[in-house]
Amino acid sequence: MPDLACNKDKPDDPFKPYGATPGHGIEWARLITQYALSAYPSENGAVSEKAAPLVEAAEHLYNRAVSDGWNADGAPGIVYTTDWNGKPVVHDRMHWTLAEAINTSACLYHVTGKAQYAENYGEFMKYLDEKVIDHVQGSWFHQLDRNNQLLSTVWPGKSDLYHATQAMLIPLYRPDLSMHITYLTKEKKRDPGSGSEILRRMQERKSGQHIRGITGNRRTKCKVQHGASGGAEFWQFWEEI
Repeated sequence: MPDLACNKDKPDDPFKPYGATPGHGIEWARLITQYALSAYPSENGAVSEKAAPLVEAAEHLYNRAVSDGWNADGAPGIVYTTDWNGKPVVHDRMHWTLAEAINTSACLYHVTGKAQYAENYGEFMKYLDEKVIDHVQGSWFHQLDRNNQLLSTVWPGKSDLYHATQAMLIPLYRPDLSMHITYLTKEKKRDPGSGSEILRRMQERKSGQHIRGITGNRRTKCKVQHGASGGAEFWQFWEEI
């Protein structure tokens, strides 16, 4: 049986916080969708009959998590945790939850074509630009309080590159891609049109080059910032064009 009272007396535990984490609900909605599309592909590009129930479940999970977490306390951002009824408990904003919201809204828009998800994506990107990206030093602030002021109780500095980089890649590629790469890796096969192509494109990016992404009927662009090693280490900023 799940321990629903785990860490109720320490709700902001960095590894096992009390209650639900909307960010994980949002993330799992994407993973479920990607699994469904990879496990039950369709020849005509539509969602297959077997994949459809999983995609529907993913939509419900995403919508509940966003409803509970996004702007839940009157300020922009996704709260870190809620109780089991969806009421905010820890109001901090973690950068990884925003990254997952960007990923999943884009994924669900690509799969369903529903305007709601494009609108969500645009809102998340606007918040990213206004509150989360460090336009002076680069990268993303990792933790903000309920008023979107900088905190460092969980992550001092900017040690996590994984989530920010992923959020700048997933919206640009087909929704089943990451699962497809995993399958190909297990089978020790290469697919020049998927995983290796992404790596090639990343290596070819030049500092200052822009990559365009769709946000409904708006477009956004991001600038690649290269590190000393020459790799595309993070996307420095987004702006509407």
